[in-house]
Amino acid sequence: MPSKSALLQALIHRTDRVLVVLHPPSAAHARIMEQAGCEVGFVGTGGVVGAYTGLSDVGTATMTECVQIAGWIAESVSFPVIVDGDTGHGGIMAVRRLVRECIDAGLAGCSVFRGTDGFGATGHLHTARLLSLSEDLPICIVIVDSAERIEAFLPHLDELVTGGLVIVDEVDVVRYVGNPAGRSTKEG
Repeated sequence: MPSKSALLQALIHRTDRVLVVLHPPSAAHARIMEQAGCEVGFVGTGGVVGAYTGLSDVGTATMTECVQIAGWIAESVSFPVIVDGDTGHGGIMAVRRLVRECIDAGLAGCSVFRGTDGFGATGHLHTARLLSLSEDLPICIVIVDSAERIEAFLPHLDELVTGGLVIVDEVDVVRYVGNPAGRSTKEG
């Protein structure tokens, strides 16, 4: 039996009929689709996240989680499965997850600042315009705690930050006005 890659190539290049590619949101659905004659599956984060959470594809699931789910689906069937790899994993939900993980880790603080204009390594200008709903504006996330606690938290960033720059910088706190004894993790 040919590999799934070879089978996919053959199906793509056939000329006698159209190739229909369907999205199985789970391994159980993929097996049902296979029994019904499905030849190729497409696994995208939108369908997977939507099936499990009812949410749109705004970075709710990490790339690692999506690849894991796609692997389960691909292992459950004999037909080839195409996986969608996009940049939806760095959206606002990924930022929310990072903030939540900072809270869960007990870090002293975390703030998110959204820029109105900026560019990075590609030189492409990202800008907020009056009639634009750009989702790729620059953001800066500042996490505050002791050097030891920041160092211990850095491995969490490997999965959460899928593009951009991570900097660790020593600061001198000149003045702090707050409530260190009564930390709250409530949103709002």
